[in-house]
Amino acid sequence: MKEFIRKKLKNSDLVILNKIVSLGSQIFRGELEWIYSSAHSNGPLVQGESIDFVGTPGHWGNPTLDPYSRALVFIGYIHHSEKLYQDSWTSFLPILSVDGVDYSLIPWRVEGDSPVPEDKRVHSPAALHVKPWMTVFKYEYIDQLIKEIQAE
Repeated sequence: MKEFIRKKLKNSDLVILNKIVSLGSQIFRGELEWIYSSAHSNGPLVQGESIDFVGTPGHWGNPTLDPYSRALVFIGYIHHSEKLYQDSWTSFLPILSVDGVDYSLIPWRVEGDSPVPEDKRVHSPAALHVKPWMTVFKYEYIDQLIKEIQAE
């Protein structure tokens, strides 16, 4: 998991967006709840403001953002189009709250000899309706990994 985040941060910024809405074909707007990095966004990102960005097209293995959702999103600026773009593959991790606890859904199954410690994975609360191919983490674990990478 740490290596996945590290690779993504080489070319993308990481933000938490909430109140995500679709404005049309692949165009989304979301409110910046938290900004982990802004080196790839062509200017300052401001917490609490909304940003528009081009989302990824949905296809097998790469879902799109759900309207009105909250998620960690990898974004970057493409100069020739002068727009923010969602990273192209596995570019967001949904964040869901159950009974005041935030969980992050990883769109692949973490099993066996995974580098993710068993105690960091959680059994999915029924309210999350997690698909069998997903893994659930308490969000605080993901937050800890991001901060460790930023400190390197």
